[in-house]
This record gives sequence, C-alpha cells and structure tokens, in this order.
Amino acid sequence: MKWSFFKTVLLLTALAAVLTVLSTFRGLQVQPDAGPPSASVDLQPDENEEEESAEAAPSSETWIILLAFQRSGTHYLTQELSRHPCMYVAGEILLAPGLKEDWWSPQKRRAGIKTFYNISLSAEEKTLELPEVSAQWASESSKALAEGKMIRGFNWKVSQGFLQDLPWIEEFIATHQVRLIWLQRRNMLRRYLSMQSNRRFFVAATTDKSEASRIKKEKIPIPVEKMLKDFKAREAEVKQLHHFFKTLESKGHHVLQVTYEDLSASMDTIRAWAVNGVTACRVSGDSVRGDDKDGYQKLHPGNVSDMVENWKEVTAALKRTKWEWMLYS
Repeated sequence: MKWSFFKTVLLLTALAAVLTVLSTFRGLQVQPDAGPPSASVDLQPDENEEEESAEAAPSSETWIILLAFQRSGTHYLTQELSRHPCMYVAGEILLAPGLKEDWWSPQKRRAGIKTFYNISLSAEEKTLELPEVSAQWASESSKALAEGKMIRGFNWKVSQGFLQDLPWIEEFIATHQVRLIWLQRRNMLRRYLSMQSNRRFFVAATTDKSEASRIKKEKIPIPVEKMLKDFKAREAEVKQLHHFFKTLESKGHHVLQVTYEDLSASMDTIRAWAVNGVTACRVSGDSVRGDDKDGYQKLHPGNVSDMVENWKEVTAALKRTKWEWMLYS
C-alpha cells in the first residue's frame, strides 16, 4: 500500500507538470508579437491628453497666418497665394459687416480662428455668439481642404487684436506649427494715402478697371497731424512685432517678412517658402493656376505728389524728418 500510494503521488505530480508546460506553450502561441512591454497601461484615456490631441493640427496640413497693417497689399498677396493648387488663403475672417473691430473680444477672436480651422471649441467658447460670416469662412475653408488644398490660412490685420493676443498666438503657433507671413509697406505715406482714399470712396480693392481709373483721378486731402500720429503709432507697433518675430524664430518657428514694395518680384519665393517641407503638397512653389490679368487693380500708382490735394502742407510736415524720403519714393 505504501509503495502504491507513493507511486500514485509521483504520477500525479508528473502529470501536473506536463499540463503546466502545455498550458504555457499554448498561451505563447496565441499571443501576438507585441514588442517590448510597456511600463504601464492605462485603459482610461486622460481627459487632458484627449483635448490636446483634438487641438493639434493634422500632420498632413499646414496652416498660415498672413499678418499686415491695413492697406498693405494683402488682397493681392491673398489672391496670388491662392492661385497655387495646394493653397487657400482667406480674407479677414475677424472682420464682419456692421461690427467694429473692438466687438471681437479675445475669446471671440480665438473661437473664430478655431472655427476657421475646424478645431473643437471649449464649452465656454460654444456659448459665444459669432457672426454669420465666421460659419461662412469655415465652410469655405473646409471646402478648400476637401479639394486638396492642404495649406490653409487667413488674413489678420494688426488692428484686429493681434498685439493683445500675443501669448495665445505664440502658443497657437507652437501647437499647430503655424507659418507666419509678415507683410509690411515701407512707405507709410502711401499707405496713409490709401487709407484716406478708402474712407472716402469705400473701395478697399477692385478688379474693375473703370472703377480703379475713376479713383486714380481723385486727389485726396491728408490730415497732417493725424498722419504724423499714425506714423509714430505704427513704428511703435512694428518694433513690438519684430521682437515677437525674433522670439518665434529663436524657437524654430517659420516667419517670413515681406515688403509691399518687393511683393511682385518675391511671389515665387513666398510660394516656395509656404510649400517647403509640406509633404502633402507635391507641387512646386512656382506652379500656379490661371493668370492675374483680371486681378486687383492698383488704385494709386505714379507719383504720390499727384494724388495728394494738400501736397505742400504734407511736404512741409515731413521735411527734415526721418520720413522725408517717403515724399520722393
């Protein structure tokens, strides 16, 4: 009996060992090759991580902001960039009929921009009442993306709260790797002349040659004191902007500075800069659709002295100042 009992124990122990080996082998067979084990696994996604993921721009897209003062040639640049098959640059999405610029609070500006790029709004942003034009711009932007225009952007004027939003803008640019184009008009006298003309005729830009011809014939009075005040204010803003651009560049972000006076000659360079490194766009920067023969007309070509009504007064105000060169350029 003792021997029989001992033999039974040995047989059962051996059988258990065999079953253990078979179970382990079978388990190894059904497990896929998952690579190195993870240090930890969290089956519940972190809410903050999910929100950040939703905020990030798709890697196949490239976003652009075209920044400028009023009357600096953005209509022309917007049109020319959008002629490229990979690009869509919208107008002033933070400008709505019947609403003044100060209507746009920082929260509304951010919501408008996020709507344009189809970024999910926060619960608070969803309660904001945006103008109908915001939905229209968002629809145009989505349509452009569906047509394969992977580079999208919009026109943002400095006076539309840009300097007030710098911390948020820097974060937005970093999060989405946004490319910034700064378009500046060196001759502030011509820019100011264009502003006064716009206030008089309410024509910001036109493709109508007869309308452009009519405006060209009109001489514009310039309020000298307001002009000088505007020059000083714009120079202070430019100084602040250049500091911001240097900060962006030091962190590896894309910033391109262009002048109105060199715009036509620089167009291929600007397009090449915009598409450089964009893998979703397989078209070179100099590939454009159509031509600009029916594009925007220049409203104030020629000598500025021929277009200003009180030219002697303007000349006297700018003589022997750092802005005198603008009289003759």
